[in-house]
Amino acid sequence: MKRLKTLGIYIIPFLTAVLIFLFSILAILKATVFNKIFIKKEFTKTEYYQKISKRIDETMHDYLLSTGLSDEVLNIYEDDDIHYAIDEFLDDIYSGKIEESDFSKIGERLGNNIDAYIQKYDVKITAQSSIDSFVAGIVDIYKNEVRLYGVADNYASDFARYNKIIDRALLIFSVLLTSVVILMTFKMPKLWGVVFLSSGMMTMFWIFVAMYKIDIDNVLLLSENFSAIIKEVYLYIINALSTISIFSCILGIILIFLVSFQKKDEKGKKRLKKL
Repeated sequence: MKRLKTLGIYIIPFLTAVLIFLFSILAILKATVFNKIFIKKEFTKTEYYQKISKRIDETMHDYLLSTGLSDEVLNIYEDDDIHYAIDEFLDDIYSGKIEESDFSKIGERLGNNIDAYIQKYDVKITAQSSIDSFVAGIVDIYKNEVRLYGVADNYASDFARYNKIIDRALLIFSVLLTSVVILMTFKMPKLWGVVFLSSGMMTMFWIFVAMYKIDIDNVLLLSENFSAIIKEVYLYIINALSTISIFSCILGIILIFLVSFQKKDEKGKKRLKKL
């Protein structure tokens, strides 16, 4: 019985520290990566919408050079159209349900602009198929940029599944953590300092591992603009975990010192009683 009690003194605080550590990571992931509102704010903060608009303009212009047509035919969308299309892309990822996006309006506007250009400058077209191919290419450029080259179609269901897994994990860890906290509070209140210090050190260790293993400045995923979003979110998570780890370590040290002073005070009182 004494062995079990002694074992519990070591296992329960360690288990509590691990649960706090895991819960902190899951909670931050839920508040950032798996939070559509947060990600949309990061898109706005990093000017992702404007950068995609500029990228589409440049790519379409390069594609246009081989046709001999003027830039005026590319007046086929507004910045709000791109903003809406990207938000629709995010909605698909977070819902896990891919809705077929309609980009036919882009093609129709381009076709109308080309027809107007041909009539205005009396341009002779020898092959309509070339025009159709050009229109299809422009629509593909627009679609690929706003929907990240089909990433939503390939990974939306997986992303939604991971989101549900994190929700369930948070619920399970909440129940376990509540149970362990109650047990610690009533049975081992003096060990809370050790728990918080251990949890803080654990978090700090994995922050160093992540920073050492991941060269975030050179990460390139899908595109430079999207990689910039990943970098911002990564740094936000690292900063949040760093704050939690520092706070946890400081709180742990304070509680350990308080328990130590309390023990010294109790010993002093006992000596006075003996005298």
